Amino acid sequence: MTEAPRSRVPAVFLVLLGIVFFAFSAYEWCRAPLTSWYGKSFGISESFLGFIVGASTITGIVLKFPAGVLSDVFGRKKILVLGTCFFAFTPLAYRFATTPWLLLAVRFVHGGATAIYGPVAMAVVADLFRERRAEAVGWYTAMAQCGKAVGTAAVGWAFVKTGHRFGWTYLMALPIGLLALLLACLIPLPAVARSSVEPVLRRIARSFREALREGRILLTAAADGVVMIAAGSIQGFLPIYARDVHGISEVRTGLLFSAQIVTSLLSRPITGMVSDRIGRKPMIVGGMILAAGAFGCLAQTGAFAILLILSAVFGLAEAVIHTSSTAFAADLCRRRSLGSAMGVFGAVSDVGHALGPILTGALLVVLAGRFDRAFAAVSAIVVLSAVLFGLFVRTAAPEEVPGPRPT
Repeated sequence: MTEAPRSRVPAVFLVLLGIVFFAFSAYEWCRAPLTSWYGKSFGISESFLGFIVGASTITGIVLKFPAGVLSDVFGRKKILVLGTCFFAFTPLAYRFATTPWLLLAVRFVHGGATAIYGPVAMAVVADLFRERRAEAVGWYTAMAQCGKAVGTAAVGWAFVKTGHRFGWTYLMALPIGLLALLLACLIPLPAVARSSVEPVLRRIARSFREALREGRILLTAAADGVVMIAAGSIQGFLPIYARDVHGISEVRTGLLFSAQIVTSLLSRPITGMVSDRIGRKPMIVGGMILAAGAFGCLAQTGAFAILLILSAVFGLAEAVIHTSSTAFAADLCRRRSLGSAMGVFGAVSDVGHALGPILTGALLVVLAGRFDRAFAAVSAIVVLSAVLFGLFVRTAAPEEVPGPRPT
């Protein structure tokens, strides 16, 4: 994709911010904490519940890299609209998920939303902003977090207002997703230049080789993915821990997620600017340590106020890590393959996100439902990964990073 003219960059970016706000508001509405409560209503085990919560992310592992490559080949807009269709129409499918296995199937389908849309949208951001890339990623992901905050804050209220009817609560996300689809159809992205025709399968193979050749992209994605293990565990089991273990209401449980998301969205532009100035590596390592500390302490208390603070701290850690790791991965790849690189990054990161609720569910079974021990084990994995990343991943040399280097 050729770079958009400067006069069109603000319009494209503003529309993209609108898309991601409505898309992730609808997506999060259907995910946490509503899906955890719905799955638990079937009387299934924690292990199966973790698999249901993580199923959508498994879809991302499979589809993110091909989606990124196809956006490099056919242009960003077509793939962007396709991904937004999943945001718009999948909430309707939850209405008919009347068994645990049907709910699992819908979760796999819903994963197509972030799997197809995510790497393409990040490639658009990386295309448009080269000199202040982490800051741009921060603003974009902050708007995504804003949408998530609205979705999680509103769904608890909606669940109560619908008389705790899951089907109708899910259905209320449908018009929000349709707004995202409308904006995706209107976004003024330029057409891809097709000077030569290369078979798609050959392009996928070549892009995969290019991504693997720069091992630091995979290592950076792995660091982000390890933190996403903790994030996925929170999404899957904090609703159960808060409500079933400590009797915290559904509305207050939704506020725990909102605190995490609001803190993350407010801090992402700032952490992005800091990353552009001081470098990616110290931000990534520091964010991982902060995330491990907050996550490990969550299951040590049942006090709502303390849980609220810890959720907010984890949201800050997420902001620090994700803005820097995404920008670092974009820094290291060739511009013609930004979609492919973002696809590889997203797929590896999603391995961690999918593994989170599955691993924590298995740990809870083995540890006889001890949330404190299960969360402590995951926290230890994050700390170890931070140490390894700090020791073995070198920063980019000045000539590797596009745009002027910060002084």
